[in-house]
Amino acid sequence: MIWKLNVYKISETVYRNIIMISIATKGIEDIIVGYDAEIIDHWQMVEKGLVTYNSTLTDAKEKNYLNHLLALGKEIITANTKRLNDLKKEFGKIISASDMKSKKRKVFRNTLIELMGYANLRSTFYPKYFFKVGIKTCVYCNALLTVVVERAMVLGKSKGYQAKFQADHYLPKKEYPCFSISIFNLYPVCANCNIVKGVKKVSFNLYSDVNKHHQSPFSFRLSNGCKAKFLLSRNLDDIVIEFDEPIPPKGHEKFDDLFSIKGTYATQRDVAADLILKAEAYPLSYRNTLLTSLPKIFQNKSVVNRLITGNYAEESDIHKRPLAKFTLDIAYQIGLLKKDP
Repeated sequence: MIWKLNVYKISETVYRNIIMISIATKGIEDIIVGYDAEIIDHWQMVEKGLVTYNSTLTDAKEKNYLNHLLALGKEIITANTKRLNDLKKEFGKIISASDMKSKKRKVFRNTLIELMGYANLRSTFYPKYFFKVGIKTCVYCNALLTVVVERAMVLGKSKGYQAKFQADHYLPKKEYPCFSISIFNLYPVCANCNIVKGVKKVSFNLYSDVNKHHQSPFSFRLSNGCKAKFLLSRNLDDIVIEFDEPIPPKGHEKFDDLFSIKGTYATQRDVAADLILKAEAYPLSYRNTLLTSLPKIFQNKSVVNRLITGNYAEESDIHKRPLAKFTLDIAYQIGLLKKDP
C-alpha cells in the first residue's frame, strides 16, 4: 500500500479560521447557560481555595495574577474565544507565558491548576457537557474517542477503573494555568493526540463566530484508479488513500507530522473497501425506494445515508463518531453519497 500526502497553500488568515469542522460559538454559549448552576457551584469552591492560597503568597506578581483571576469570577470558566484572547494579553502582562512555565513558577503554577479543579471536572462535568455539545471523538484525528480509562484512586488506594474525559488545553496549562478550566480553551481529544501535542502549536480553531460550520480544508480520498483496481482484485493492498492538508503558518505543526494522520488511517483500508462495495450494491434507485416505501423508518435522506455508510453522513456531525470525516469524504468521492444540487 502507498500513502500519498498532498499539501497545498492557503492564506494564514483563512487557515486560522477554518478547522476540521468548526462549531458556532453562539450554540456553545446557549448550552453553557444550561449548566450555570453547576458552574457557579464549582467557582464558589475554587474561589475559597484561591482566597486562602492568596493570603500565603509573598511574590507580588503571583498575588496580582491571583487577584486578577478572582476579580473575573466565573467568567474565567465561560469566556468565549474572543474574550480569552483578550484575557491572555491581560494575564501575560502580569506573568508572561515564558515566565509562568519556568521552574521558578512551578509551585505557583501547579497549585493554581489543582485549586481550579480540572482533574475533578474530567470525570464529572466535562463528559456530560461535551456529550450535550455533540463531540465524542478527537477533534484533531477524528479516529478515536475522547475518553480514556484510568485507575480510580481513593485515599491512595485503587478502586478499580473509570472513564475520564480527555481534553487538550489550546492555551497550555503550563503557560496559562488561569485557563485550565475555561470551557472554550478545552478541545476534546484522544489520549494519543493529547500526549503528542503537548505544548506544540497547531493553527486550529474549534469555535467559530459564524453560526454555521466552515467547509473543512482537510480531506481524505482514494488515488486515481484504485477503486477500479480493487473491484477487480478485491485486494486491500490496491487501495491507496491520500490525505490533503493546508500548509500551516510559521511556527505551527502540520497535522500529519504531529498526529500521524496518514499512519492512523493506513489501518482503515477495509473501511474504504466496504464503502466501495456499498457504492456498487446500493444504487440511488434503491435509496429512493427506502424513502418512499418505509417512511416511518427512513424519515429523510440523511437517515438513509447514515444507514448505508455506517456512519454519520452530514459534515456538521463528524465529531459524533470515529472515522466520520474519512467515511464522508470517500463516500462522496466514489458516488456512494451525492451532494444536493
